Amino acid sequence: MRRITYISAAKGLLSQDEIRKILEVSRRNNQRDGISGMLAYHDGSFFQVIEGPEPEIDALLRRIARDPRHSAILQLLSAEVSSRAFPEWRMAYVDLSQAPDTPGIVQLRQIAQEAQTLTEDRRINTLLASFVRGFRDLATDHAMP
Repeated sequence: MRRITYISAAKGLLSQDEIRKILEVSRRNNQRDGISGMLAYHDGSFFQVIEGPEPEIDALLRRIARDPRHSAILQLLSAEVSSRAFPEWRMAYVDLSQAPDTPGIVQLRQIAQEAQTLTEDRRINTLLASFVRGFRDLATDHAMP
């Protein structure tokens, strides 16, 4: 099984409706393809971990590269793994007052609090913590090591 961690920039800020649609399509496609992972989005930036069979991960990466909502895709980690870090699809979203009520959306602030213990892979935890620290409005709410 392959696990990929990447960051990318959105080509424009995404609305709540766009976030909801991404989650719905991702869940359907990921279930079909045996892919799990997590997606964090804040202020025009994506942080994503995807894991699953290598051919399906490669196909997903090609779709992401063609997705007009993404730019500046930077792969941070790629590894063969024997077990999943994220057995259920998760999406983090930051707006506490207007978070979509779709099941599976987790507040980015909640992810920030869990970042150092989110998975057994310390590299993912460190990268996610760094991603969250990059946003002043999040970093000031939750001191992170």
